[in-house]
Amino acid sequence: MKLFCQRFFPANTCPVNTIQHDDPPPLNTRTWANITVEEITEALRTSSTKSTPGPSGIGYTILKWAHAARPEALTIIFNLCLETSKHPWNEATIVVLNKPQKPDYSVAKAYRPISLLECTGKVLEKIVANRINADILNHDILPPTQFGS
Repeated sequence: MKLFCQRFFPANTCPVNTIQHDDPPPLNTRTWANITVEEITEALRTSSTKSTPGPSGIGYTILKWAHAARPEALTIIFNLCLETSKHPWNEATIVVLNKPQKPDYSVAKAYRPISLLECTGKVLEKIVANRINADILNHDILPPTQFGS
């Protein structure tokens, strides 16, 4: 366990400067419209029920049932998350998997950690990502020379 912690969670991390000298000037801040029942329905429709849930054990199947029974519940919760700038699903279960066909399984590099995140948080993130992607296209935010992330 100590070997994994040293490998995957190093004590010394390099700081990252979030502001670069060649950044374009910031755009005006806009407010977003509230998240709608339809956005949640679409995000859940495109979510795989085979995904393994995070620590709570609440998977997409349960979220789909709950949303069908009370569509306003997740809508209220997600809009409160945006209003308060809080993401309450901030825990994950880390599972360490061995990489196939490695010659030496006594070294940490022979393993891959994966995070099992809360499905509720992933639905909110999917909705926000869809909105950001729409804004990127609608407002021509990325230059044509942008590649990768």
